[in-house]
Amino acid sequence: NGATNIGYFDGNAANIGFEEGVIMSTGGINFVTDGLGAGSGMSGDADLELALSAIGMPGFSVNNVTVLEFDFVANSASIAFNYVFGSMEYTGYTCSQYNDIFGFFLSGPGIEGPYTNDGVNIALVPDPDNPGDYTDTPVAINTVNNGDPNEDAGGQCESLDSNWENYNVFWIDNDYSGAGWQGVNEPPDPEFTVSGLTGFTTPLVAEYNGLECGETYHIKLAVADVADGIMNSAVFIEGAL
Repeated sequence: NGATNIGYFDGNAANIGFEEGVIMSTGGINFVTDGLGAGSGMSGDADLELALSAIGMPGFSVNNVTVLEFDFVANSASIAFNYVFGSMEYTGYTCSQYNDIFGFFLSGPGIEGPYTNDGVNIALVPDPDNPGDYTDTPVAINTVNNGDPNEDAGGQCESLDSNWENYNVFWIDNDYSGAGWQGVNEPPDPEFTVSGLTGFTTPLVAEYNGLECGETYHIKLAVADVADGIMNSAVFIEGAL
């Protein structure tokens, strides 16, 4: 849903790490460059709400929901997508109730999970200590950020995952001046090319092993504002090379 919130992006002159692909946004696809745009106006999504509940945030509303769904026939046992999640919630609203979230829900034969059609969410924070492995924590504002405990005065980030400070290796500050970036990663050049986003993740991978060749599977990509409908977020999905 939300035709103005899903589109193609050309990243050749940007610093998100991908040359091209699909962008999904809660505030219109132009907001990532000019900070302006309107969301889908759609509220409520059972899968995103369940993902929030899984990290200790039950009952929070999801707004400006943008969803892209499709079926595919597996021609191998594994599937993988490279993506970047970014938001204008960084860094001023990190560790608050405004915990915008992204989900990559996969369902089909042999998959058993808690989401729609017995699906699983494969948009998970990688394990920083074991490359190639993943935590059970969904990618969201309060799980992947600058990891600064001084910004978690209310314990919101700590309550979602006690290892959240270590996940800052997967985050890049895009709202800084000179060498004043937060976190551990120096922002890549060219600077400020997606200026609507004040921070974004490093390129992450959503992957699943164990598909049955020849069987049909369903993918649901969903991104939403949490607890408000003002400060927007986006996800970039790298196009096939």
